[in-house]
Amino acid sequence: MFVVVILQTFYLIYLNKRNAKRRLASGKTGAHVDYSLENSGNWAKMRADAAAAAGAADGVKDVHVNENAFADLTDLKNEDFIYSL
Repeated sequence: MFVVVILQTFYLIYLNKRNAKRRLASGKTGAHVDYSLENSGNWAKMRADAAAAAGAADGVKDVHVNENAFADLTDLKNEDFIYSL
């Protein structure tokens, strides 16, 4: 059972890295933060920091965060999906 949990953790890490590469290939920033897992008091600061980092990133002209949020995509097809560990 312990081995299955470890393997699942590595699989989720792999999926998050794959989605980051897909976001970079489509012109978005690679790093996304799942704000739902953070303290609500930190959201404003974290979003401001992320917006500043996205504006300073090379090759990123227009940032569309969660543009696939309501698209009819599975988690594996949606590059904006973040697997929480």
